[in-house]
Amino acid sequence: MIGLLNMHEMEFTPEELSQQLRNLPELPLFDGVDTSDLTPNTSDLDSNTSDLRGDASDLPPELLTAMATLGTKPRREKLWPVIIWLCAIRSHTAEELAARLGNRQVTALKSQHLSLLREQEKLLQYSYPEVVNHPQQAYVTTAAGRAWLAEQGITVYE
Repeated sequence: MIGLLNMHEMEFTPEELSQQLRNLPELPLFDGVDTSDLTPNTSDLDSNTSDLRGDASDLPPELLTAMATLGTKPRREKLWPVIIWLCAIRSHTAEELAARLGNRQVTALKSQHLSLLREQEKLLQYSYPEVVNHPQQAYVTTAAGRAWLAEQGITVYE
């Protein structure tokens, strides 16, 4: 029989390789091991959905009112404070913002608002700035964004 270390130096047809593999001894990894006591135990796994917020119950009434009055095509003057306020309360992905703002198009929201608020105005930043395409990439309000909200008369409670 050919040693395992020398097999990579030789050339085999698929049939020869198959024959060589059949000639290898079986590895008795679990022979004689009693596995009858291995039952699933998930009793210590509690569900944790506290960070999954699908509703608006965590938002202040003033913000809910502002969101309700946005309409279908709000101007920046109405939309930007709502976006910055939402991201000051907690980070939001572009998809979450689009859903909270009345099922808007994510691509349009990013290009017409989120990119400008992040790149030019510096009122938002990425939650993972070092990995732009991070799977959980989200937007958070910067210190400048919080100051801007305060200038608008909006107080953010954490």
